[in-house]
Amino acid sequence: RYLGGIRLDFDLFVTLGVSDPALGSLRHLILSDFPKAEVFDLPNRGRDILPFVTLMNAGAFDGYDAVCKLHGKRSPHRPDGDQWRQKLVSGVLPPDLPGKMAHFLADRDAAVWVADGQLLDTRHWWGENRARCRDLLSRIELEYVLDDCAFPAGAVYWIKPFALGLLKSLRLGFDDFEPELGKLDGTTAHAVERCLGQLVAASGMRVVEGSALRPPSAGSDGPLFISAFYLPQFHRTAENDRWW
Repeated sequence: RYLGGIRLDFDLFVTLGVSDPALGSLRHLILSDFPKAEVFDLPNRGRDILPFVTLMNAGAFDGYDAVCKLHGKRSPHRPDGDQWRQKLVSGVLPPDLPGKMAHFLADRDAAVWVADGQLLDTRHWWGENRARCRDLLSRIELEYVLDDCAFPAGAVYWIKPFALGLLKSLRLGFDDFEPELGKLDGTTAHAVERCLGQLVAASGMRVVEGSALRPPSAGSDGPLFISAFYLPQFHRTAENDRWW
């Protein structure tokens, strides 16, 4: 229903769990509504995170201005699980999506867009995930974790290519995710959810809620990004000196 109301051109990638007994009927339903959708059967591992990073690592999302990550989040352990899912999805696929998307793309500091109320602070929501998050970030020599860091709770969001690249740099794969045991916290999937907020903060960008998306100020081109590096010339030559 939400996807059918989108007033923007989009491509649809869907992953299904190979252990789902309704696999065949689900594929039929999806393709009957979205004939151009690409549907993949993947093992039931890593919740929604491993399927997403599997497609990401394979280059499925390359070339897009933004990618929307959705999943069938029912959260049956919560009495409001279904309502939470609807809030997450409606927050990133609102009726005024084209306008919100224009603001999101124009905001150079905004890396991830989440539904209102889904921007949580790790100080209160580490759970059992701090150590695993630290291990994952150490892969790119990010040797610290921020306690006052916001992350996109619920793992439903829009994400820009730069932030996707940060996530891709962790080189997550099948062996990083434990077999599915129905745990409510402390899995790699939970840690990656928090790692995304850490990666965005470390890059100087931010996760934003939908209500915070605003058009850029008139005449403002946004902040400049300056990158400087030092090249020591261990073998100095006159040509190199002139060039530098």
